[in-house]
Order: sequence, then C-alpha cells, then structure tokens
Amino acid sequence: MKYIHLIILVILGLTSCNSNISEKLNTIDNLLNQEKTDSAFQELQTIFTSDLKDEGDRAFYNLLKTRTDYLKNIPLLSDTLINYSINYYQKEKDDNRLSEAYYYKGACHYYDGDYTEAVYNGKEAEYHAEKTDNKSLQYKIYDLLAYANRSTGNYTLALQYDLKSLKITTALGKYDWIAYTMNSLSGDYEYIHKLDSSEYYVRKSEPYINFVDQEDQAYFYYNISLLYKKKDRQKAKYYLHKSLAIKPLANAYNELASIYMSEGKNDLANQTMAKGMNITTDDHKIELYQTAAEMKAQQHDYQTAYELMRKMEQLKDKNTAKDKMNEIYQIQAKYDHEILSQKYQQKILNIIYIVSVGLLLLLIQYTLKKYKSSKDKKNVLQSQLLINIYNEKINALKGSKEKSDHEIKELKNKISELQDKQSRILYEGQKLFEQIESGETVIRWNKSDFIHFIEYYKVKDLPFVNHLENDYDDLSPRYKFFEILYHMGKDDQDVERILAISKSTIKSNRTRIKAKLIAQ
Repeated sequence: MKYIHLIILVILGLTSCNSNISEKLNTIDNLLNQEKTDSAFQELQTIFTSDLKDEGDRAFYNLLKTRTDYLKNIPLLSDTLINYSINYYQKEKDDNRLSEAYYYKGACHYYDGDYTEAVYNGKEAEYHAEKTDNKSLQYKIYDLLAYANRSTGNYTLALQYDLKSLKITTALGKYDWIAYTMNSLSGDYEYIHKLDSSEYYVRKSEPYINFVDQEDQAYFYYNISLLYKKKDRQKAKYYLHKSLAIKPLANAYNELASIYMSEGKNDLANQTMAKGMNITTDDHKIELYQTAAEMKAQQHDYQTAYELMRKMEQLKDKNTAKDKMNEIYQIQAKYDHEILSQKYQQKILNIIYIVSVGLLLLLIQYTLKKYKSSKDKKNVLQSQLLINIYNEKINALKGSKEKSDHEIKELKNKISELQDKQSRILYEGQKLFEQIESGETVIRWNKSDFIHFIEYYKVKDLPFVNHLENDYDDLSPRYKFFEILYHMGKDDQDVERILAISKSTIKSNRTRIKAKLIAQ
C-alpha cells in the first residue's frame, strides 16, 4: 500500500511540474541575457529532467544548461545534451537557436583546448547565424573564431573575423565591444608584422577605454605604453603609471623598471621590479626573474644575477610539477561533477521505475546493501555503484520507445573510463599504503598522493572513511590521512615520524579535527 500512495504522489507531482516548464526556461533565458548567470544556474537546478516531456523543452533546457555551464567555467563532460539540441533545431529549421547551440558547443571545446572542434562548430554557427538578424550572436561567433584561429597561429583568418566583429560592434554602438575588438585587431596586425596598423588600432581604441570594465582598462593602458617604449619614454611612463593606478600589473612594473634602468636610475628600477615580484603569479615571475637578472648583470652584480636565474629555473620546474598535479585535479573534478549530476538524475529515474515496475526501489536498496558489505579489493564501492546506475539506465534506454544508440554508447564509454581510472587510482593508492606499512614517510607526497591513499583505504575499511567524509565538515585529505594512521594502529611517535611533525602539531591537528565534527 505504501508504494501505491507513493506512486499517486509522484504522478500528482509530475503533473504539476509540467505546467510551468516552458515559463521557467524562458525565465532562465532572460536571466542569462541580463548576465545574471548565478541566478540562472539556481533556476536550472529546480527543473527535473524527467519533467521535460516535450521535445522542444528538452532541447531548450539542454542549450541553456550548456550555456550556463560555459559561463560558469564548468567543463563540457559530454556533447550528448547539446547534440540533442542541435539535432532538434536542425529538424525544426530554427537557424537562430541552431547557431546558438553550435556556438556554445564550440565555445566549450575552445575552453577545453580542443581548437579543431571549436573551429568546426564555430563555422557551423556562422553559417546559420548569417541567415538571421541576430547581430549580437554573430559578434560572439566571429569573436570565437578569431580566438580559435589566433590560438592555432592562423593570424590572417583571425584578422578577418576581428574585422567582421568591428563592423558589427560599430553598427550596434557597443563601445565596450569596440574597444576589445580594436585591441584584438592590434594584436592580429602585430602577429603578421604590420606594426603601423597595430599601432593605429591601439591608438584608436583609447577613446573607448572608459567603457570597458575598470580592471581591464589597466591592460589597455599597458598596451598603449608599449607603443611608446622606444619612441617616447615619457609617454610610455605616463601610460604605465596610469595602468598601475588602476591595477598593479606585474608586466607594467617590469616595463617601468626597464625604462628606469635605461635612464640610469638603478635604485628606482630595483624598487619597481621588487613591487612586481610581490604581486605577480608564478607564471609571470619567470619573466620578471629573467628581466631582473639582466638588470643585475648590467649593474655588474653577477652573483645576484646568477641567483635570480637559478630561482627562475627552480620556478620552471615547480610549474611543470604543478601542471601535472592540476591535470590530475581536473580529471577528478570532471568525474566528481559527472557523479553528482548522474546521482541527481538517478533519483528521478528511480521514481519513474517505481511507477512503471514498482520493484526497482527494492532492487536498488538490495544492491546498495550488497555493495556496502562487499570487501572486494579490486574495486571502489562508490564507483561501482555509479557503474551499476549506468547499466540500469542502459537497460531502461534499450526498453524505451525513444531508444538512443548514441546515448547508450556514451554510457558504455563512461563505464569503461570509470573502470580504467579507478584501477589506476587503486594501484597508486596500494603502493602508497605499502610504503607506509614498510616504514616510509610522506615527505615527498603531494595532495594527489593523499587522495589516492584514501581511495585505496576505502577498500580496507569503507565505513571508517565514510565516517570521516560524512560526520566531519569538509576534512582535508591530509587530516583524513592523519585520522587513518591512528585507525591503522599507529601511535603518536609513528605519526610524528610519518608526517614529519612535532607533538604540538599533533595536538593542534586533533583540536582542529574535533572542531569539524558535525553534531549528531
């Protein structure tokens, strides 16, 4: 009887949701047009995919989701959603929405560094957009194609698209877009060694600078200063000071220091360079170290110059290691996002299964209990549950009237990727676990090593790791590792040696971890 009541409630809920889906989608579209991305994102979370009974609503939802994810810098995990929109709008011959769908698909691929897909989809978007009078969308498409071509060294093509953009922005009277486009044109001409044209567009952009975001104005004034660096140092300094008054830019300090150096003002050059060092990121510090080393060599301070060059090499090595670490983090972030998304949609699918077969809920509960009791050391339970969810969805799709071979293939690919990734993480985690058991320390470990160790320890004792993840408020991987060491039977002396910390740090860690315990 309780399932009958649940089914009735579900049917009533679904019926009430269907009535305002189109209205919600239009609201989200308007919010995005008003650049209220966060509000649009929140509204999207209130729409259940199971409510999208109408094909047009589903296509519009997929387009809006892809657009919102792009604006919030969320990686495009799969083309499935946006391809659905593209196929629908092709069938409906809706050039405006079709060009928009192609544009955001291309923009997402550009964001992910896939310039080939970015150009292909950008060209498709261009073809359909030019059949409409949507000038704002045409500008965005030309801008995307300019960036994609510039990123692949096709500067002549980038120039052609930036000229198209300038024509549109001028007609629209969008002064901020005009400024950005002229700045891009200056770069295009510089790349093809037409310096007079490059200077022309830098100068021509100056009256429009006040219309761009204030922080971006600093970069415009910095670019203008480069024009005068060799011709008129006083003007170059004027624009550099103007840039720095808006925002402290490391490159601006670097150029200003070089000018002071050429004027023989060594102390002022050193002070200016030091300011740049204090505010810059590691990437910019490499360039600053090199400039500073050259300055010190010109001052015959070769010892300091050598030290600066050594720091530059160390920073390059550090950045290489950081890039590798970031790559691992990005992979994990993609999978975490996919798991969260699939888990949310699976709740909706569970309700549909209850309505259609009535027994799937019990099956899922049984599966969860089975996996919770499993001690299979070759698989991590959480990933296996997700694989099971994918398999259930594949079975549901096979039995559906709207069978999608492409979506089934995508789900099978995701299952394969999860299995490969989990095997790699478990292999790494097991090696690290064995290192600790054999008496080694974590002095050379990075954050990903702690994460891999914890993933493997789930195989050893999943309930304990779940306790750390669920009963505490966002424990860091290092704090989780700290607790696991004691769970493994290590004493304070062992923990001191393994983590290379003092007794006072152990006490401090315990206090901080205890403070994160969520009240039950």
